Amino acid sequence: MLFAIPCRESSLSNHFAKAPQIMLWDNQTNAKRILELPKSSSCCGHKHFWREVLQDNQVNAVVVRSIGSNMLSTLFKLNVRVLSAPRGFSLENFDENQLTPVTQIEFARPSANKNKANCSAAIGMRKAYSEVRVTGSRKLTNKLSPQAMNHLAKAFKLIDQQEKK
Repeated sequence: MLFAIPCRESSLSNHFAKAPQIMLWDNQTNAKRILELPKSSSCCGHKHFWREVLQDNQVNAVVVRSIGSNMLSTLFKLNVRVLSAPRGFSLENFDENQLTPVTQIEFARPSANKNKANCSAAIGMRKAYSEVRVTGSRKLTNKLSPQAMNHLAKAFKLIDQQEKK
């Protein structure tokens, strides 16, 4: 079985998506590999990288201490087995018997700092920008606020001088 483990300097990280490294451990060959997560200014950047790692490496299970509800939901959808590690769990003396299977979304913790609007707005702006570059469209239809749309229109010079009057 191939495990993906969020870690920080060979120790289990307390938060799944905020870990600076991912340890891939094959329990059959005892092979371990550490992947550094790329720097990301986006609030969702690490989550996208995690998803790629899990799919590209055909990871069977992840080990967590705590995890947000969106990420846990994603893992369930990907059919990745989620295992909870107790406080003080050692990666050096990895013992699968100490892990508890996570099967309910209620295990996840809502993040007090998560601002979904920022992630949505950033994604919406990238979509809008791509649409303008590809189609050359002057009118954007999106789910962004009117203020954000005006800001985009000004930034990309989509407002004709006649429209300003």
